[in-house]
Amino acid sequence: MTELAIGDDEVAPPEVGDIGRYALLFTETPPDETDPSIITVEVDLEPLDNGVPLFQPAASAGFRDEERWWEWRLFLRGDGWTATWYSKRPIIGRQRLTGRIIGDLGYATTGSVTGRILRARIVSDTYRLVDQSSTAPPRPPRWVPVPGTRRFRDVATATGFFRDDTRPLAHLSPGEDRIRECGVLVDLDLDDVPPPSIRPALVPAAVSAHGRDVWIIDRELPILIRLHEQQMADEYRFPGAILTQFAYRPRWVHADTHGCWVAGRDGIFRCDLDGSAVRIDEHRVTGSAARDGVLLSWYRTDGQSVMSVRWPDRREQILDPVDGRIQTVHSGDDGFLGVLHTGTGIDDGHTRLFTVDLNGHLRLGPPLPPLTGSFLVGDDPTRLVDPRRGRQIPICPDLTVGDVEAAAIKGSSGGTAGPWIWVVHPAGDDRSIEPNPYSNWHCLLSLLDPVTFTLHHRLAIHSPYPEISYDGDGRIWIIAGGIWVLDPHSSEPAQHLHLDKLPEP
Repeated sequence: MTELAIGDDEVAPPEVGDIGRYALLFTETPPDETDPSIITVEVDLEPLDNGVPLFQPAASAGFRDEERWWEWRLFLRGDGWTATWYSKRPIIGRQRLTGRIIGDLGYATTGSVTGRILRARIVSDTYRLVDQSSTAPPRPPRWVPVPGTRRFRDVATATGFFRDDTRPLAHLSPGEDRIRECGVLVDLDLDDVPPPSIRPALVPAAVSAHGRDVWIIDRELPILIRLHEQQMADEYRFPGAILTQFAYRPRWVHADTHGCWVAGRDGIFRCDLDGSAVRIDEHRVTGSAARDGVLLSWYRTDGQSVMSVRWPDRREQILDPVDGRIQTVHSGDDGFLGVLHTGTGIDDGHTRLFTVDLNGHLRLGPPLPPLTGSFLVGDDPTRLVDPRRGRQIPICPDLTVGDVEAAAIKGSSGGTAGPWIWVVHPAGDDRSIEPNPYSNWHCLLSLLDPVTFTLHHRLAIHSPYPEISYDGDGRIWIIAGGIWVLDPHSSEPAQHLHLDKLPEP
């Protein structure tokens, strides 16, 4: 299990005796009898993506053509487990393979495993700081793993925090060695597990409210529930795909006066209050936002972002492609304000701000130094907020930015819900909050004042990627491994809502 998947709270830190459920990747390596994380398995292989390979890495990464390779995404079926393999060679059928089975973030894989944890070992490697001043052009020092230094340390419970002596780089010289813990090696008994539970009628994935109507979509099934009139529920079955791949955000929903937009990896759909549910577009969507029934959606192709605007009367306008990746979009009274980033990393390339009004007119700002931030808040001025770095940047009317300001906010992600700001804190992150009193792996969701960032409410949630909306009664709806309803003006705890049975068709 990678430290990223555990540190990101996608899975609980492994504890001996518990049941572990993990999304799996496979990577092929040479055999090594001294490394217990490398094993040989017999598996059945079948292609994903219709067997079509992808040329890796992306051209924007700056690699020369001879350093790139073709990559086939394959599905492995083992004895009681499945995994995804990003393979450099085409291969199918029954095979004997040697490599590592890696528990990682779920969005990258279609494979998984469930088993009782028999043993847990912290994995550590030694890294050496290598001088690159003689390269052309000169580059800063970089860490490289030292062969033969991998170590394993038995623990009863992994805390979720991993040692990393490679940071910060200050006061370190080339040639120095440092230790970094990269995850936990977990031994699983795949037979000693309880039978899987019956799937609920609705596994909530996203929510959007408009007035007193609240729309909740299923994580995998093309099913949308509309709650109205004191929790009466209507079911919409739109003609979308059954999405069985792991994904924390497979579709977005955007409610308005006349119904609800659905946008995601299988296209765009429109569900109206009269009960109709139709497909508008089959093209995959990688992001969307809406305002007063106007939907802005986008996807990436060849290093560019292509945006389109749609209105409830089915009119559509495709905007000119823009270079870069859309980081975040904020909807306001006049339309949409977005952040576009070019380059392969956070600190290279440049950032451009853009607006799209409700009539579909695009305006691009000038190139700016790279900006970081996960959401936009406010209108006078709008600010780009970066909860990871505890800072905010005011945005000027001419689509430039002011000086970076410190912000009393800290978390892994965040967003807005009506007049409020919310932030997710990794469990046990004592740099920003008190120790988590609920569990050693749940996330905490904090509701903050949008100006002073004063804490108003805090809630333990079961996902680091909540979906949140604000309804016409001033309540906040939260989807994070369940459904919670919170009244920010009340001292009462959030209500956990159960939708055990869907309406009859």
